[in-house]
Amino acid sequence: QQITVTAGIRGIVMEIIDQQRVVIETPAAQIFGIASLGNDCYGVTRLLTLDPGEPITEAMIDAQSMYAVLIGGSGISAAALRKAVENQVRGIIIGSISESVLREFFQWTKRLPFLPGLRNWQWVSQTDSPLTIVLTEGIGSAPMATPLFELLANNDRREVYIESNTSLRHPHRRPRVIIPLSRSSNTSLEPPRPPLRIGATVRLLDHDHLGRIGRVRSLPALPQRIPAGIRTAAVEVLLDSGEAIWLPRSCIEVIA
Repeated sequence: QQITVTAGIRGIVMEIIDQQRVVIETPAAQIFGIASLGNDCYGVTRLLTLDPGEPITEAMIDAQSMYAVLIGGSGISAAALRKAVENQVRGIIIGSISESVLREFFQWTKRLPFLPGLRNWQWVSQTDSPLTIVLTEGIGSAPMATPLFELLANNDRREVYIESNTSLRHPHRRPRVIIPLSRSSNTSLEPPRPPLRIGATVRLLDHDHLGRIGRVRSLPALPQRIPAGIRTAAVEVLLDSGEAIWLPRSCIEVIA
């Protein structure tokens, strides 16, 4: 019996594993979110906002959004989510979403399995969602990080694939947005993750600075004592405010 499985992304099959899985290679731009709801999906990006701090409103969504993956800034309303479902939108990528919007849209009546602001909250990745929602910053009203927004905006009207699986416990998994690029001869391919180095632009993933952008100021070879009181592989990051902080290397993501 022949079974056809949609790959969801254009590329070249490089490896077949156990006659059940394949490895597909493609030049692509990619970003990692903090969390997501819904299944893996693919579509064509449609930029709805011009600023990473601007939310998606109901009026922005129309019939042209059908089968698209919408890109917004700081958030979205429950009414806009309902209209997106009505127009068969496949996915939405935004900076954050408020707890009240989640409760209203999913009609949750019981206590949520997470509380914003606490360090031990659990994500609701198994929620049956009619469309895929990717959050790049988390719960609340934070705008999308500018480098991420600019990358998505520069790839408006392109095919996109979203790996939506989120796991906050081991093994940790964060949602990934993949935008295949042309294989033309003038395409400059970069490593999937830029190397950690002094001067690198990084995105902070720790609880107190989630989503903020900074630059690596120092990168000691030996373990350092951080404010939590432990010694670990650490990096000193200079924030836009001029403040310098020490973080475990696991709490940063190199973006440039």
